[in-house]
Amino acid sequence: MKIEEPQNYLEALADLIHVPPALPELQLLEELCAMDTQSLNRPGVQRAQLWVADFLSKLGFEISMIPGDDRFAELLVAERAGRSNQFISLITHTDTVLPNWSELRLDRNSRAFGSGVIDDKGGVVVGLTALQKLLNQDNHAAYSLRFICSPNEEVGSPGFTEKYRELAKDTAIALGLEPALDSGNIIHQRRGNRWYDIDIEGQEAHAGRSKGEHGNAAHEMAEKIQALARLNEPDDDVNVNVGHVHAGRNLHNVICGHAHMKLDTRFPSAATRDRLHQDIERILRTPGDARSCGRVPARVSYSIVDDCPPFSLTERSQQLADFLANSIGEIEGRRILSQASGGAGDVNYLSTDRNLVLDGLGPVGGLMHTEGEFLYVNTLRTRSLALAQLLRYLQFHTLGRETAAA
Repeated sequence: MKIEEPQNYLEALADLIHVPPALPELQLLEELCAMDTQSLNRPGVQRAQLWVADFLSKLGFEISMIPGDDRFAELLVAERAGRSNQFISLITHTDTVLPNWSELRLDRNSRAFGSGVIDDKGGVVVGLTALQKLLNQDNHAAYSLRFICSPNEEVGSPGFTEKYRELAKDTAIALGLEPALDSGNIIHQRRGNRWYDIDIEGQEAHAGRSKGEHGNAAHEMAEKIQALARLNEPDDDVNVNVGHVHAGRNLHNVICGHAHMKLDTRFPSAATRDRLHQDIERILRTPGDARSCGRVPARVSYSIVDDCPPFSLTERSQQLADFLANSIGEIEGRRILSQASGGAGDVNYLSTDRNLVLDGLGPVGGLMHTEGEFLYVNTLRTRSLALAQLLRYLQFHTLGRETAAA
């Protein structure tokens, strides 16, 4: 996938291009990037989680380290009480994708390179320093504050998604610290995804002797894949894709008796998700053609192994997005917008029909999940300043049903 680097980005930040060696955000990023935090490196990720916890503890946060899947480090949930029992919840992660770790390095164009530097160690730094700026000016926040840091977001946060749903219940505003889009824009909408594991049980038989007294699970699966593919509606942001299949005994002369597939669905709204689910169930219940599949009806079962909700743009979240985009634009001296993004993230699990959600509040960079991953160092400062302004604004303004009253 080609990443288009903004041609005029450094020109737009000409007054900030020479990064002071003592830039606090850069120093923090260097410390965090000194830790090897590939998702399955449990000791390395745990060290980073405790580093974040120590920073927040000094800001007056109560720290909880929550165990989950034994393969991974603990989830960090840090909370600081305000005058309201409703939370502004910031969510990020310290784990990274690549196992070939590299520490932070800079080039002459004020770009920083290193494992996970933009996804999402830069976002961690933006969130921590924004909270520091906020609390240095105002120690009596209206909303309570929560900082959630996942140890395994890059592999889907196994073991913690139900915890996120629980934390969503008292979250008035959820802010995701994933990287900004390549253009520098922030994210006001993300699609959800639902993953299905589907099993088809047929009836094995001798390929040469059967006269139809079999159930060919592979043929049944092929029919269902064709029907599922017709559910794609790219113009409506609906995608349905089979990601993996396996079937049979790896023999030519035994009719396939079992097949398995993994199905990925993407959707822009909960209503679309529910309609899509009904269509999938209808397809899975429909018997295959006896001429190709055999006369023994297949038994089809499925399980939902991941169910990540979408979050959508609303009138109230547009107000929030406009404030932040304008703040960033004033600081960086260029136009910033909010827009939709196709992928999902941990912040999706904090979404409800009552709260507000924004994402892409981290710094600007590119080439995520590659050895060339980078960020523009100056955006550590600009995005931290803008996020601090947003948090300060939220302490004195109510948005629709949310309230910061005691």
